[in-house]
Amino acid sequence: GGITNDLLGIGSGLREIQAYAFSRCDALQEVYLPESVERVYEYAFERCTNLTKFYFGSNIEALGIGLFANGAHMDIIYNGTEYEWDNIDRLGSILFKWKYCIKGYDIKFLKDW
Repeated sequence: GGITNDLLGIGSGLREIQAYAFSRCDALQEVYLPESVERVYEYAFERCTNLTKFYFGSNIEALGIGLFANGAHMDIIYNGTEYEWDNIDRLGSILFKWKYCIKGYDIKFLKDW
């Protein structure tokens, strides 16, 4: 894993991305999370203003609030179905549905194709 040419590839085996881990990382343009990542905590990628593509593996169990706050418009690719996406635990988002927190993002569900 590591950041090369504006791409973040995280090595397999990592299970969590901590809060604010990549906050304000303007160099990031694409992020690919491996299938091993299960949780991404709050604001982990907030203010990543050049981020245009984000890939989630199908083993995601929980996502924190403000994950992409104040960032760029991006394509989100999820290696699962829309039903599975809607049932991911939304950490800190109990008052409203998650899909409204990411309004404006294009989400592609690979297993719905």
